[in-house]
Formats: sequence, C-alpha cells, structure tokens
Amino acid sequence: MACLLGSLAEKENLSRVFLADRTFLKFIPLFVGRTGAAGSGRESQFIDRLRARRADLMKGTEALLAEGVANGEFRAFDVRAASFYVAAVIEGVFTEGFWAPHKPDLEKDVSLISDFLLRGFAARTADRGETR
Repeated sequence: MACLLGSLAEKENLSRVFLADRTFLKFIPLFVGRTGAAGSGRESQFIDRLRARRADLMKGTEALLAEGVANGEFRAFDVRAASFYVAAVIEGVFTEGFWAPHKPDLEKDVSLISDFLLRGFAARTADRGETR
C-alpha cells in the first residue's frame, strides 16, 4: 500500500494532467475495455500496457490476501472481490487527495487505510475480541 500510494504521489503531476484534461475522458472506455472505443494503435498499446500493470497489481493483491487466509491471519473470503475493493479504496484515496487543499500524509494514510481494511467499522468487545 505504501509503495502504491508513494508511486502515485511521485507521479502527481502526470496524474493531475489525466484528471484535469478533458480529452482524458475519451480514453476512459479504453481503460475499462469497452467495445467500440476508438483509439490509435499507439493509444491502444499504451492502454494495453496500463491494463497489464494493473492486472499484475491485482494478481499480487489476490496472492497476498490468499496467503493471509491460508495462514489464518484473515478469515475466509473471496480474495478476487476483496482485491477489487482494496484497489477501489486506494484509488479513491488518491483521487480525493487530488482535490485536497493540502498534501496528503502518506504514512498516516497508509496507517488509516490498513486499519480500515483490517478492522472495518465493527466495534469489538474488549474482553473477548468479538465483533458486536
């Protein structure tokens, strides 16, 4: 998580261009693989590389989550769906950070995201560690 958010922060200017440029909207269908999306061969190659990197990140997240389930660190769950949700949270934090009036605190964000993903919103009873 720290590596991904750190990488996004390092490329903040490039990301700002993507988020602020109206022409970027024409690429959204290409990013999500919608049929009928137009793009030059060069644009398609670029999008294919981005998709491949994203797929690698998702597979890595799935493997990490599956390892946690296998080791008993996490309860059993659908790791493919969970990796999608983890990515959505991280992307959401990054996108919201774009609009924030101050620079994000990477260490604090990673800590809060980790706590949220691992513990959620559930209250725990102090003596038994059970979820209420």
